[in-house]
Amino acid sequence: TRAGFMANKQDPTKRKVNQDRAIVIRGVCGSSDVDLIGVLDGHGDDGHMVSEHVKSLLPKIINSFNLKDLMSDPEKGLKTVVTQVIKSLK
Repeated sequence: TRAGFMANKQDPTKRKVNQDRAIVIRGVCGSSDVDLIGVLDGHGDDGHMVSEHVKSLLPKIINSFNLKDLMSDPEKGLKTVVTQVIKSLK
């Protein structure tokens, strides 16, 4: 959004930090056929730190799974991955 480039409303002398991060995981679980592409939309005072943490952690977590298990039930697999990411934030 343009807000990432606009001045901070509370202190116009400070620029707002863009909290969004993009992620591309090529070859999920070693497969040449599966890539994961996403946008991490940070919010709040530490949103940029959270989205950066998730960006660095997500490939490690998702690639620790067996591709066959992820692909047999993608919704369940991704919920498990997200649960692990959330636990790492606490």
